[in-house]
Amino acid sequence: MLEPAKYRTVRRSVLGGSALASTVAVAVLSGCTPAHAVVAPVRIGTATAAVSTPSGTWAARQGFLGGAAGPVVPSTTNIVGTSDDALYRTSLEGVTAFSRPIANGTYSVTLKFNENRWRTAGARVFNVSAEGRAAFGGVDVFKAAGANHAYDKVFTVQVADGVLNLGFTAIRDKPTISGLLVKPATGSTTPASTPATVAAPATAPAPADAPAPATPAVPVTAPVPVTAPVPVTAPAPVTVPAPVTPPVPVVQQPGPSNTGVPSGTVLTQHYGNITVTTPGTVLDAMDIHGFVVIKAPNVSIRRSIVRGGVATTNMGLITDYGYAGLVVTDTELVPENPSVWIDAIKGNNYTAERIDAHGTVDAVKIHGDNVRVQDSWLHDLVTYQCDPNLACTPTHNDGVQILGGSNHRIVHNTIFGGRNSGIQVTQDYAVTTDVAVTDNWIDGGACSVNLANKPRGVMSGLSLTNNRFGHNTRLAGCAIIASSDTSATYVGNTWVDTHTPVAVKNGG
Repeated sequence: MLEPAKYRTVRRSVLGGSALASTVAVAVLSGCTPAHAVVAPVRIGTATAAVSTPSGTWAARQGFLGGAAGPVVPSTTNIVGTSDDALYRTSLEGVTAFSRPIANGTYSVTLKFNENRWRTAGARVFNVSAEGRAAFGGVDVFKAAGANHAYDKVFTVQVADGVLNLGFTAIRDKPTISGLLVKPATGSTTPASTPATVAAPATAPAPADAPAPATPAVPVTAPVPVTAPVPVTAPAPVTVPAPVTPPVPVVQQPGPSNTGVPSGTVLTQHYGNITVTTPGTVLDAMDIHGFVVIKAPNVSIRRSIVRGGVATTNMGLITDYGYAGLVVTDTELVPENPSVWIDAIKGNNYTAERIDAHGTVDAVKIHGDNVRVQDSWLHDLVTYQCDPNLACTPTHNDGVQILGGSNHRIVHNTIFGGRNSGIQVTQDYAVTTDVAVTDNWIDGGACSVNLANKPRGVMSGLSLTNNRFGHNTRLAGCAIIASSDTSATYVGNTWVDTHTPVAVKNGG
């Protein structure tokens, strides 16, 4: 029988949870290390609160060193290759290390990534180390999987100092991570100190001592804790959804392959203008040789081409002045009779997704509130030397022109501006507030983005976040120009080739 003084009561913490509900008596012998209990799987995400997914609950962000929250993927965006979308929607950019107290032993570590910023291979590359040794070199999530696509890297690590330590080193741009899973490696228990504990009582009387070692041995070798992670280990649910590949527009930069009418769509020809007066009308798979005017709520235009007609006054190929709920998706807007009078879509209270707009004066024109433009390609605008609206001076072509209103979202588009700008925000028709320009590729114009306080005083609530700019501007190096009294925030806006920050020029 071991002497009472040789016993110690130990309460161990389960990673990612509270202390074990029961207290385990562990025999401690001189010169021997007590055996650790098998550790349950640890799931940690990068959101500020715990996230529940089909594979389990992921604890709020903890244990990471460095970094800041990356762009949050909208809940409407499918994360390809996983059923744990909520986990991959958030990320930590610029992370340098991760540490977590853990029982010594051999562990399987799964690092979970999603490239939700870059749309180019080589834009973000980094190395990962574990316990001071290289785990992975040259991790390029976009190159390996594309954007908004779950990408997991799994490795085995031996922990001998009671702390799991990971390191992240940048090669280009900032390392990123969405979550991690730590669990005992398959077939692994914990440190090999258990045999010493069992063998030590050999000097005591055999009959009395024989049952004693059996008690500590049970929690160490009993397969119950090892079996518990098995349901979590099976990553079949993660791999099975892989065929869900539809969200191509989100996975890559918007352009000719993922905007406009989907390949294979059979279109019905329609000649003449369409004025919609019935709420809830759906125009689907049509080739419309005429203008579309919306005069009813909740209208949808899908998988169509709108070509307009002959214009003698300012027109949009699609025009909606205030009827709520217009949604235009997977549609090409191109004039059949190009004219100084024609824009692609204009008005307010509309959403445009995956549109291919070109050949007009402006692509998107906004007069009023509540406009969202997302995953679209706005390009190849036409300049006319005599614009009757501008005293016969050349047209001011803009990819997006916001003339007033609030609650506008310009998200994840490719915008190649015309002569004037990629995006111009003014107050010609109304006070302009609450405008968010996020995650776009913007180029062209005199300056690619022009924020001008005219003629109604200070604009407020404007933000430009994580946009990438090209150098094809008439004024060299002019990505953003703003009136000195414009109230706006600028975060993460960079040149597309060097990934270095762009400056905001003072427009006076």
